[in-house]
Amino acid sequence: EKYDGKISSFRDFVISVENIFALQPSRYSSDEFKTRFIGTLLSGNALSWFRNIVLYKAHMLDNYAEFMHEFKELFDDPNAQRHARGALKRLKQGKGSVKPYATNFRSIACETGYNDTALMDAFEFGLNEEIKDFMQDIYIILILDKKAIAKDIHN
Repeated sequence: EKYDGKISSFRDFVISVENIFALQPSRYSSDEFKTRFIGTLLSGNALSWFRNIVLYKAHMLDNYAEFMHEFKELFDDPNAQRHARGALKRLKQGKGSVKPYATNFRSIACETGYNDTALMDAFEFGLNEEIKDFMQDIYIILILDKKAIAKDIHN
């Protein structure tokens, strides 16, 4: 699929291309093959940028790392982490089941930079009230069971 320079689809495009390189390493063994292959998949603003690379910075075609660095500088979302955090805050389970909520949560969570504790809090925050109440009931039961077991051990 062609990449036209939209920030929102940059990371998906890059991971798709990198998968192709990983699956066919002998075919894309040189930096120039990789950069020129990417060029064939560009359109719009991204293609205009690539054309200027070919015309004025041709040395970058032989340096995949430098090429990707500049590509990312221009087209990757510089606020991806902040946007992911905002999306996570807006994500709610609603009336649906927990499974689709959890799937959506995981797809966003990896880009937030949050630690496990913050992710657990964010996950619980997005759950519907019925599930939260159920979790609270389970927690109370576990605490009471723990106290009863401790009492039995001491007697």
